[in-house]
Amino acid sequence: MEIEVDDTGWAAIHHCVAAEKELLMSIEKFVTMNPDNLEVETKDAFRRTPLLLAVHCNKKRSVEKLLDLGANIKAIDNGNRGVVETCVMNENINLLHYFIDLQDDNVDVWKLLINYLRADTDEETEKASEMLDRLTRSPHSQESENECTDPHWEQLMQVGGIPSLIATCKFASSSNLVKTNIANVLKNIVCHNTVPDAIVKAGGVEMLLDLVKNNLKTAFEPIFKCLQEIANFSSDYAAKIQMSGFLASAMKLIQSSHLPPEVITNLVLIVGHIAGISEDAQKAVGSTSMLFENLLGLFENSDYQTSVPLLTALTHTIESIVAHNEENQNTCINAGAATHLIMVSRASKYRDLQISAIKALYSLTANNRYASNNVLEEGAVMPLMQLLKKSRAVSLQEALARTLWALAGPDTGERSSMASMIGVNLLIEFLSAQGENSDNLNCIGCQGLAVLAQGALNKQADINDANGIVPLVRLLRSANPVVVISALRALRYLCLNIGYIPNYQNQTSVSQTRGLKLLVALLAHSKSEEIQVESALAIGAAVLGHSENISQLQDNPDFTYLHVIRLLYSDNEMVKLTAGTALATFAFNNVNQQQEISECGGVRWHNFAQFLQAKDSYFSLSAAFQAVVMSRIIPDEEPAMSSACGINVLVDVLEKTEIDDIKALAADCVARLAHTRAGVPSAMIAINVVQYLFKLLASTSEQVRGSAAVALGYLSFDHTAERQMLHLCREEPKLIHVLKYYTKNFKLSSAFLEGWKHCVHVACLDSSDSKEDNIVQTLTQGISQTFLKPPKELSTPLMGLTEDVGTARSHSHQQHGSRASQILAAMHGDDMSQIYGRSSRSSRITRSGLMSNIRSSHDIHENSTPSVTNNSISQASHLTSLAQD
Repeated sequence: MEIEVDDTGWAAIHHCVAAEKELLMSIEKFVTMNPDNLEVETKDAFRRTPLLLAVHCNKKRSVEKLLDLGANIKAIDNGNRGVVETCVMNENINLLHYFIDLQDDNVDVWKLLINYLRADTDEETEKASEMLDRLTRSPHSQESENECTDPHWEQLMQVGGIPSLIATCKFASSSNLVKTNIANVLKNIVCHNTVPDAIVKAGGVEMLLDLVKNNLKTAFEPIFKCLQEIANFSSDYAAKIQMSGFLASAMKLIQSSHLPPEVITNLVLIVGHIAGISEDAQKAVGSTSMLFENLLGLFENSDYQTSVPLLTALTHTIESIVAHNEENQNTCINAGAATHLIMVSRASKYRDLQISAIKALYSLTANNRYASNNVLEEGAVMPLMQLLKKSRAVSLQEALARTLWALAGPDTGERSSMASMIGVNLLIEFLSAQGENSDNLNCIGCQGLAVLAQGALNKQADINDANGIVPLVRLLRSANPVVVISALRALRYLCLNIGYIPNYQNQTSVSQTRGLKLLVALLAHSKSEEIQVESALAIGAAVLGHSENISQLQDNPDFTYLHVIRLLYSDNEMVKLTAGTALATFAFNNVNQQQEISECGGVRWHNFAQFLQAKDSYFSLSAAFQAVVMSRIIPDEEPAMSSACGINVLVDVLEKTEIDDIKALAADCVARLAHTRAGVPSAMIAINVVQYLFKLLASTSEQVRGSAAVALGYLSFDHTAERQMLHLCREEPKLIHVLKYYTKNFKLSSAFLEGWKHCVHVACLDSSDSKEDNIVQTLTQGISQTFLKPPKELSTPLMGLTEDVGTARSHSHQQHGSRASQILAAMHGDDMSQIYGRSSRSSRITRSGLMSNIRSSHDIHENSTPSVTNNSISQASHLTSLAQD
């Protein structure tokens, strides 16, 4: 039956479909009456079926009804447009979603959309690209740029959508609007795991960067967002972006354009991702012309100063560029980074931004004194310290503490000043920090307490009064070995003062908190040699001169000196050296423990000889101290010989070193040995140790002055030293005040003090004690302002010194022999046969002979190192018999 149409060319069913209120029952009635109505075309220029007309008019319910009645979903109109193309041209996004969800094999929506990008007219390709953009947007894209929940991206991938999109963008005939829409599509889906791979493999990086070079500003936002995600996805892809000339383009854009903050944010993040690829990439980024000036200039741009995402991106990127790269750190500092980062770090309303800026400051200054001093000159410490005092958020505390500690650097004096500013209570609070960032806080707390526990004017009592021992002992159970080692060192320093003077109260606190048992457990059972040896040294410090702790140690079935002796033969040089120091601590002024060490296997001369001539002054100094303390239990060397060698090296280092930490340690070793066996102080005094120590009283380092003063205090009980000290004090009267100031809590000979009173009376010198504070203040001028002083080259860390003792020993053999003879003569003056119980052949030894003996002994014994095991009873017996011989 022929279907009638009106003057417009529409049949009745067409009017039912297009009606404002969809007439679904009428549609069904017409199709039932005449099935031809289902596919009847309009008699106009478009030739649309009822289904195509329903799609054109965006009548979803009519579309559903017609499809239920069996309408041909593959129908096309006179313009060769089917249901998908009609939706596109009319921007019927809801109907497109409907056809996608329909999953009809006869209508592959995504394939048809991709094909429609190659339509004949610009209008069609622009509409197709716009619909692809809208379809791939996250439903939450208006709320958060980071949401990525589009359900259709896999379907687009399956029909080869990404290569087709990129190819379309490369066509010269494609309009800028099409290219912008395609960039948006890629941005919408790039966050899914497989998409960056597909984009890169299809040449998407080059295409996107070409759009940047062509200055397609409308596409900058999606382009840089897409590149940022690609760079973040893989370091290889970040490298590809770099090699494609991104950095040069980025610098031009920052210099010449006023781009929206979100565009600049992604651009800056890409730079940061590139810098994080490798050291070479970081170097390449840092050497880019005007990079730091351009990045830092963004802080000053009023259009960007309120954009928290951009400021956060800037700080993250600066951190990536400068981390562990001294050249980049210096360049960044010279460009004025310190001022901006300090300013941003005070943005208290935005914690994430604060933390990011503070982390950037840390990376900028870590292990770089030039950068640190520049930041200090900018006044960073006080605002950061104020934030630290106010904050209780672990993440912010950790960032602040790490940065402040990096600003303090490796110098003990600087660290002591910074730790004092942080305060004992807050450092102890760091020890109890828990969570993701707690380990760094725990370590800084331990290191801060450790440095405050050192020196003549230490805060050992304050730390104990604030209950600092308990959390330190608790940290011995930490799973992080760095934290454990830091806690062990802090406990060791808390138990011993300069000159190995025990702090009885702290030692008692360690044992009462079960710390001694934990230390023994770590020594016996830890799998780390570093932890074992630090535990041994901490145990030695905790029991030195403490009879109750010694008894508790002897009653512990897990403790044996074999654990420590075994570490003398480690492959790690530092472990071997520290094990020797631990044994020397146990043996210090304790004949019984010396005998026990000997019975457990003991030590050999080569254990010390291998270090005595080390270029590292810390090694030679430590070995010298060990050799003197344990000279009586070294079975294969004369006691006089080992003592003379040790004393000679110790004083030699004290005389020659320029490193404050080594000066302080050398003076401390002198203080220790000054109250050990008779003969040792005389030997040191004979080779001018008093004069060398007196020079140190004028040092700008408080650690050095304090250690030197304490050492002189103990030496003052020797009459020869007393006379030398009085002579030196008459020549430089102000030094007596320094000496008395630092020995208030230590010993200073009453005979010396009386002698000084006599000198004052005879020479009419001013002896007013009120001068002490003023004189010490004069010596420390600049120290109290240490975090505001100009850049200077600071000392090397204690554990990494490179002082060349060998060079310092390049005097004539005649001078060497003279000094060695003085040492041995002084030692003989105290009846060495009674001290050691056997004759000494030291009178035949010259200085050069001492050194050659060290070398030959080392050569002989290095290849005959005994293997110390739990079953070394025979070896122990052998060594004991040698010691008794």
